Amino acid sequence: MKKSASALVLLLFLSIFMVSLSQIGVVKGQDSSVFIRADGSVEGTDKIQVDGNYYSFIGDIEITTFGYGIFVEKDNIVIDGLGHTLEGNEGNNGINLNERSGVTIKNINFSNCWCGIANFGNNCTIEGNWINGGNIGIQLKVADNSTIIGNELLDNFVDVYLIDSYDNNITGNSIGRLVWSMWMQLSPGDNYFYGNYWETYEGIDDNGDGFGDTPFKIYWVDFGDRNLTCYDNNPLMKPIIVPEFPSWTTIYIRSDGSVEGTDKIQRDGDVYTFISDISGSIVVEKNDIVIDGAGFTLQGTGADNSKGIYVEYRSNITIRNLQIKDFDFGIRFLEASNNTITGNHITRTNFKEDLGIDFGILLGGSSKNSIIGNNITNYELGIGASGSDNNTISENTITNNLRGLDLISSENNTVSGNHIANNIGGIALENMYNSIVENTITNNSNFGIHLYAAGYNNIIGNNITNNGRGILVSICYNNVIHHNNFVNNTNHVETDDSNGIWDNGEEGNYWDNYTGIDNDGDGIGDTPYVIAESNQDNYPLMNWFAIELPPQIMSFEEALEFYSKQKYRLWNSGFQGIGDFEGEPFVTADGLVIGYLCWYAGNGSIYEAVYPSGEVKGEMLRLRSALPSEAYYVWELIFMDASRAWVDARNGDILDITPARFLGTLSRQAALRVINASQQTVEEWDVQKYERTKGADPLDEPTGERMLWRAANGSLYEFYYPIPDYKAKEVLRIQVSNDTEEYIMWEITTETETYYIDARNGIIRLIISNDELSSQHQIYQFPSEAIIGIAAIIIIVIVVATFTLKKRFSKIKATA
Repeated sequence: MKKSASALVLLLFLSIFMVSLSQIGVVKGQDSSVFIRADGSVEGTDKIQVDGNYYSFIGDIEITTFGYGIFVEKDNIVIDGLGHTLEGNEGNNGINLNERSGVTIKNINFSNCWCGIANFGNNCTIEGNWINGGNIGIQLKVADNSTIIGNELLDNFVDVYLIDSYDNNITGNSIGRLVWSMWMQLSPGDNYFYGNYWETYEGIDDNGDGFGDTPFKIYWVDFGDRNLTCYDNNPLMKPIIVPEFPSWTTIYIRSDGSVEGTDKIQRDGDVYTFISDISGSIVVEKNDIVIDGAGFTLQGTGADNSKGIYVEYRSNITIRNLQIKDFDFGIRFLEASNNTITGNHITRTNFKEDLGIDFGILLGGSSKNSIIGNNITNYELGIGASGSDNNTISENTITNNLRGLDLISSENNTVSGNHIANNIGGIALENMYNSIVENTITNNSNFGIHLYAAGYNNIIGNNITNNGRGILVSICYNNVIHHNNFVNNTNHVETDDSNGIWDNGEEGNYWDNYTGIDNDGDGIGDTPYVIAESNQDNYPLMNWFAIELPPQIMSFEEALEFYSKQKYRLWNSGFQGIGDFEGEPFVTADGLVIGYLCWYAGNGSIYEAVYPSGEVKGEMLRLRSALPSEAYYVWELIFMDASRAWVDARNGDILDITPARFLGTLSRQAALRVINASQQTVEEWDVQKYERTKGADPLDEPTGERMLWRAANGSLYEFYYPIPDYKAKEVLRIQVSNDTEEYIMWEITTETETYYIDARNGIIRLIISNDELSSQHQIYQFPSEAIIGIAAIIIIVIVVATFTLKKRFSKIKATA
């Protein structure tokens, strides 16, 4: 009772103190305080970078004076700590929101603050912060419709404190307590609690779904006439861990060629090559350079308006072979011309749904650029161009975005050979004189192509299949549309106040729902395909128009390079062998890795394919679990220990990994490849003695192989692969002066030579010609015990013989 009373007194004091502190917070211009002013300016620190309404920490901030902190006077902004620390002095609020609205606070490590965040506003979001070891973690006072999500709140006196606050959402946080986890005063029961981790929850999880089977009771203390209780009906059994934020930086490639902000980019003349993954953005200030990612990752934070690579007023820049992740703009060009973006994989971890905010690649006022062979996923707009003319966008894979490609107020652009699939919208076009040719546009739920206020564009030779609407045409004129295949769209064409040219005067498009006939057998329907008023195909094709699209296949070497950099998997499936590969595999120069190009058919079947043509042959494997329905090329890589990996041949994603039975041990097939490798690694022993034990002759067959266990003393024992048996007989002893380790070896005998190969790495330790081996004198080693035994027997025989002879001589002598 005394402990509860003491705690109540402390909470009353805390309430009074917080009211006083909130009044202090409106005083402006005091030393050691930081202000984000209503006009957007920042006062009191140089460690907050401003980009529009986005305020990013670029270093830790320390508040040394009692009662001070960061005071926010502007609405509708984001304050992103990017993992940096806001250090208090035990007597101040970290961040004060006084009558603010629409403020987001995220990714800040609050340390040593009386109150981490004091929110006296509405519609605010507090997300992904670490607030530990203070008096109050988060306080909401007269704060409605705010969200507290994904924060780590532990070891505070009170983790979350609500005063007269309504309709707030408190979800997915880790909440501990020293006295109370949650303190609520004068707040009604319609705040929403769901799926938080409560350090003091004592329930169980019988069904293993990660949520407690009984609600967690959240105590209410109301100083009015009510005494209420509410619950988190789905308490988490394990804490939410807010991950450590990567070290963040902005990197500059300066106009003089120097690199600032990282040592992970190596310069060789005008080529800038990544030598490791980087967390940060790159700003390019130099013309005529190549940025080569070498398969490494440029990692973003997901922050609003963040840019992976930013190029403004620059030309002749190539950006290639880079994994770009979690930026609002993967690559952004502004008034940049004659540049190339090729072979990159650009993606976001989390898909956002406020259209127009994020782009994989964005061209603004940029012309004569080439965007070729990139993979772009999980953006609102995969590729966007505004006021940008004469660009080439070819052979890209653009999938799982809100819209794949937008061309707005842009002319004379060519969009060809792209795979645009599984987006909500495929291609949106608004302007004139562009060409959309020979693309695969499929499985886009709303539309394949949308023409809006567009004229004199060419839409030719595309596969437009399985979309909601194949082509949506709104307020358009004189667009030329022919030799396309319209198959299995919900509606092939939808028009609104538009007219189009749907054939070239001789041939039109293929429509899978055309019901006309072809009496003369010329492959052209005898009657038009009517689309709408002022829109008809006068020469509909009777058969699918064959479009030869170049397969998007990276090389075996590129697949290996991507494998060495990536760590994620998508399939997670076992496999069943169906047939053998007919073609010759690709093999690394050292013989340790082989690769087969395959075609994944989208139904679990994997077929052999030919590189680089992409020709598909017989079925080889069948994956066991349900997988995505998309079809594409993959590389099957088989490593020295027979482990396997499947790598997406479009972008380098690791799709699945099958481990070996003995990881890191050279398989028989790999050992044989090492013998025939073009670049053998030979580090021969300094052999002092080579001898075979009795009965351990060379392999019975003229050629063959066996696995051996090598002991530290040079003895080699038969080793039954892949089932180890260390009790097998000794077959060899090879004494060397430069190797006393124990490991597994392969003995491989060819028609002319015998090889001894280190099974850990494929290094050849000894090569002996078979002629030399057959002339070797075998020395039969006898254990010392056997020698002693034989000697004893000989002695006994001699003694017995001597005794017998002596006895006979005695008899003879007696007779005589």
